[in-house]
Amino acid sequence: MKRCAYFVLSVVLISNLSTVSVAQDSLNVKLLGEVHHFVEQSYNVAVSGDYAYIASGTASGLRVLDLSDPAVPLEVGYSINSDPCPDVYMWMAYKVKVSGNYAYVLYFDGTWSFLSFRLYVYDVSAPSAPQQMGYVSLPDNCTDLFVEGDYVYVTAYNFGGFAGVVVVDVSDPMQPVEAGSFQTWGMPEEVYVLDNIAYVAHNDALLVYDVADPCSPTELGRYSPDAEIVFVHHVAVQGEYVYILDSAFGLRVLDASDFSRIEEVSSFPHNQGDAYFSSMVVSGDLLYYLQNGDISDKRLIILDVSDPTAPEEVGSYDMPGFWWFYGFDCDCERGYACVAGGSHGLRVVEVSDPGSIEEVGFYDPHSPTLGLAVSGDYAFLSTNSDTENLLVYDVFDPSWPIEVNSLTFEGRPKWISIWEDYLYVPGVDVDLVFGVSVLDISDPQDPEEIGCWLIPEGSFGVPLSVERYENYAYVATAYGGVQIYEVSEPDQPITLDNWTLWDPLINQDFGVRNVAVSWPYLFAPDQAYGLYVLDVSDPTDIAEVASYQTPGEAFWVDLSTDNTCLYLADFSGGLRIFDVSDPSAPAEVGCVTENLERANHVLISGDSLYVTDALGIGLHIFDVSDPTAPKEVAYHKTPGVNVTDIALANGLIYISDWTHFEIFEMIPEPSPVVDSDGDGVIDSEDNCPNVYNPEQAPVDRGDVDCEGGINVLDVVAVVNHILNTEPLIGEPLDRADCNGDGYTDVLDVVGLVNVILGIVPECQGGGYRPGTSFEMMEFFTVLQDYLTAEDFVRFMALVRSEVQLPAEHRLLQNYPNPFNPTTDIRYQISDVRYNKQGEAGKMTARTTLKVYNILGQEIRALVDEPQGPGCYSIVWDGRNERGNEVPGGVYFYTLSVNSGQWSETRRMVLLK
Repeated sequence: MKRCAYFVLSVVLISNLSTVSVAQDSLNVKLLGEVHHFVEQSYNVAVSGDYAYIASGTASGLRVLDLSDPAVPLEVGYSINSDPCPDVYMWMAYKVKVSGNYAYVLYFDGTWSFLSFRLYVYDVSAPSAPQQMGYVSLPDNCTDLFVEGDYVYVTAYNFGGFAGVVVVDVSDPMQPVEAGSFQTWGMPEEVYVLDNIAYVAHNDALLVYDVADPCSPTELGRYSPDAEIVFVHHVAVQGEYVYILDSAFGLRVLDASDFSRIEEVSSFPHNQGDAYFSSMVVSGDLLYYLQNGDISDKRLIILDVSDPTAPEEVGSYDMPGFWWFYGFDCDCERGYACVAGGSHGLRVVEVSDPGSIEEVGFYDPHSPTLGLAVSGDYAFLSTNSDTENLLVYDVFDPSWPIEVNSLTFEGRPKWISIWEDYLYVPGVDVDLVFGVSVLDISDPQDPEEIGCWLIPEGSFGVPLSVERYENYAYVATAYGGVQIYEVSEPDQPITLDNWTLWDPLINQDFGVRNVAVSWPYLFAPDQAYGLYVLDVSDPTDIAEVASYQTPGEAFWVDLSTDNTCLYLADFSGGLRIFDVSDPSAPAEVGCVTENLERANHVLISGDSLYVTDALGIGLHIFDVSDPTAPKEVAYHKTPGVNVTDIALANGLIYISDWTHFEIFEMIPEPSPVVDSDGDGVIDSEDNCPNVYNPEQAPVDRGDVDCEGGINVLDVVAVVNHILNTEPLIGEPLDRADCNGDGYTDVLDVVGLVNVILGIVPECQGGGYRPGTSFEMMEFFTVLQDYLTAEDFVRFMALVRSEVQLPAEHRLLQNYPNPFNPTTDIRYQISDVRYNKQGEAGKMTARTTLKVYNILGQEIRALVDEPQGPGCYSIVWDGRNERGNEVPGGVYFYTLSVNSGQWSETRRMVLLK
């Protein structure tokens, strides 16, 4: 069983899957946890051993899936390419090949300009931690790649006249270099290399080259089908036979035993509407390929080619729900194929019996994030998708966000927001009319839609965000400007006035994304001009009272608590700060442009201003105690390419970053060591009585009473000091800082107890493993004998606040769910105990966690022991008490505390 380390101040990130290193790009910010299951597309796939490698589109990079159980593909690693390149906003991974311990990924400019291409090399010897090696820049319009030995062959054509194959030497993965190239004078689509012979699918022909010397290839032959229209897009080779996919006809089989006389020996016509989005694999006597016909005709086809002169279809499978196929590969020995289905993720198809093909598993990540809102222990994210576009995460443990629900709205939700127990979801579409859905989130795990505010007839635009003030809702509707509703009854909104300056001829760039309210004024950023101030004292008649032109594209605004300062993310214009104490005359008093590429969101909290950057670092934090001179105090480079929203809750920072949902905490800067009375000792007479000088720390730290050992009396001395009962002075204060963080507090008590219990050998720097809560709480029970009842109550109150003991019992949803073969079950035990008479009892309680089948029969007791307050996690491996595997199906797990005085049950699904 794992024990969550709530006794250490900083939560450790439980994520060894990411290879994105951000430490060197952070200042005073610590990443606690993240979800990186947001992917633009699954464009291409390569299968090697038990793993599938996905080129996952815009800003999503390389994804690695474990397919040891094909029914449950599990993402185990990823790497995002965020390397800078002039004029490239984001990189898009769209082709991948794997050879040995390396994956080769072809990237291009994600804006679809097709002007910038790079080939990246990744070390995947440890698939769960792919390591980016080197890269090489390539010509425009690269179409495919193939790996043979130490060379990667890339088909490409550009607008400068080159069309052919570029040969890249990857013998040194850290420094791949172009070794040569050869022209084909057309539009090469794909290349296949075998025994130093390159076969190029060249749109109107098949070309064959000797590439034994990559720097000086020699053309050996060519073949062009005898047809009026020919589009040769794909090629595969086995022995003397070459298989080509001609989208104007179907499959053609060529005899290439004599390169000077390549002959077509058979064919298999079919509807190949767009062969570009297709693929082909030959293994043994079977040929597997995707038929990418029209919308209703997309199939995986298997041909028996034991006699290449007479291919015979032995199996086919109609792929469900796909508009496009983007890539295909298969592990023919194990009998499954992987289909990259674009926004439909990766589909795993069983092909061991060609006559009975079926889909057995899928990897279906969420689309990129857009909006974010947090309430209590729950975070809500909107995604750029037509389905499952509102997600709910349990963030009680920031290091392990768990998805607990997903909802689907017609349309695509934009920037969501929360007011009291309501969640506003703008951007929904009801019968082609856009509006805002209103959800009751009093039960965050099960939001309930209670109303929808539709854009009134005659208005236009798409709702992007909602701001509430008393009984009014102000909706930013892009080029529709601002729409006001009276919403005292959220399910029965009253449509009031609308304000917009959009004009399709003279002001078509007008657009409002959000508003900030300082009653009776409304501040609206317009990307075409800057800042507008509106008088909404009469909500039925909005009046413009002031405006201020900014140098960039005004994106987002927020107001200080007293409504006197306005902060504007001006996109290319950086951060602009305004004095709006007189709303009718906004005056710019400060700005920041350095290191802000595309400032797109601002959020103010006290004297701290949080600014997000869609192109540069990602998150910036400024001290704006003096608005005229903002000072950057922290930053963090986020792994995605576009921070889309930010929220603050529970003392933490939450960010949606297109491909990531991340949770951070600020790292407080340590107080300076000040010997204010000049006596050479940092003690209670100085202004920083709890700070010591680490360079002068004694070796025998922890022995507070200087008796030559660490025991309960040292703990008592530290507790009395914390409670200001008996302050420590001089050297004992240094000794009391057991964990060496520069302070004497509850965490030092934890450190001392760890030493006494033998969990760690001595006081040392860093955090401490707290041991079992049973041991810790039993020790605190012993501590009662050394303290007065009043002091003990005061001390335990500090423990609860500093050590973050749970305030209630709670059983969380297992993860993953459904699962196969294992799943994690987390739960928390409160620090409040009660006996049968309802009186405060012991610090520990009998706790059981049991698994039951659908008939209510007990399958296994996972926990049955006294436990103290804390957060726990245990793994169920799908086995019963005898160690036998249980069948797939629905199971229930029940947490019981204090012999059943409190219990909770949840449902889980085991897939087989």
